[in-house]
Amino acid sequence: MNKIKISHEAPLSIFDEVTQLTDYQYCLVHLMDESPEYRDKFIKLCKKKHEVILDNSIFELGTAFKGEDYFKWVKELKPNWYIIPDVLEDCEGTIKQAEEWIATYGKKVPRRSKSIGVVQGKTLEEIIRCYKALEWLGVDMIAISFDYSLYEKMFPHPNQKLSWMMGRVQLLGILLDMGIINPDIPHHLLGSGLPQEGLYYKDYNWIYSTDTSNPIVHGIKGKRYIKNQGLWSKESQKLHEIIHYPEEEIDMELVEYNISNLKIIGMEERIEVNGVWYIKEKALQEELFISEFDGIVFENDLFSVEVTRLRDGDGLPTENVLMEYTSKVQPYIKEGWDNVDWMIGVYRNSPVSIRQLYPLMGEERIKQIQSIIGTLVEKGWIKLKPTFKPDF
Repeated sequence: MNKIKISHEAPLSIFDEVTQLTDYQYCLVHLMDESPEYRDKFIKLCKKKHEVILDNSIFELGTAFKGEDYFKWVKELKPNWYIIPDVLEDCEGTIKQAEEWIATYGKKVPRRSKSIGVVQGKTLEEIIRCYKALEWLGVDMIAISFDYSLYEKMFPHPNQKLSWMMGRVQLLGILLDMGIINPDIPHHLLGSGLPQEGLYYKDYNWIYSTDTSNPIVHGIKGKRYIKNQGLWSKESQKLHEIIHYPEEEIDMELVEYNISNLKIIGMEERIEVNGVWYIKEKALQEELFISEFDGIVFENDLFSVEVTRLRDGDGLPTENVLMEYTSKVQPYIKEGWDNVDWMIGVYRNSPVSIRQLYPLMGEERIKQIQSIIGTLVEKGWIKLKPTFKPDF
């Protein structure tokens, strides 16, 4: 299981305490000019060889620091990573900025400082084009943002933050299934829609890091994470706007609780043995039950689906059908499905049913799952229910 490095931006009044609770530090470049205290803290961190990502502040300002204004801080800080100037949701503008930066400063940056290219675009096609261009330009890490407008089209929901979270989960699954993701390049997840998003990426070994001020902001706002769940709403508050928040008004115990809870979301049922994580098994019932079943396995080089149909006490087939999906390539996902109505929905191309598959796979594999369900229908394992037709 992959351990993703996490950083949390924090007000200056609790900066040192939060630094001790994070895996690396995330620096907003515009604050290097605006706040001498902020500047001094990051200069000291970099001199002490703390791992630091320098951000171009596009999320905070709307436009990125670039040119000499940005290069001077890359040169002075010598961060481990720096984000190349980009343009929000503009594929061509971002590619042009990256080309210009690399041509002008690529050979001038400190040797220890590696580049991060942020994928931008409004459509899936633009996202793919930008990703491939940044990869071709040779950036050292690729970043994917948390709030593309595309997510709200991929996963429409009244809760915008849920759309952002599930939209990025779907996008990464699609890019991986299409072979766009290069697992040999580390990836960074910029921000988060909801804190529990990381639960979906524990087997994505190519995700290196993420940053979020979420546990800090909500701690300051007096909002406690739901144990092992996170939150289902999000305060619209950029951390740089409260960088000077007074310490006496911060419940540091709540902030620390949120930070520690974020790291264990989805982990209560897991146990680590010699560096390997396993699912905890529930205690078995004393009485054993014996069930007969029929089985079919659908398999190729990428995945397998094992289907079983249970038999009743008289040995007759029941309508209880179980499907177990196993991915043979990264991410190594194993999922079980036992809701026949949901299977019928997938077979009939129901958006509500198919939406549950997007975090796991792309369009092509979904079609293969539909074909498998179609075979089960033909064999009589799954019986279709008549669809309602209005009488007019």
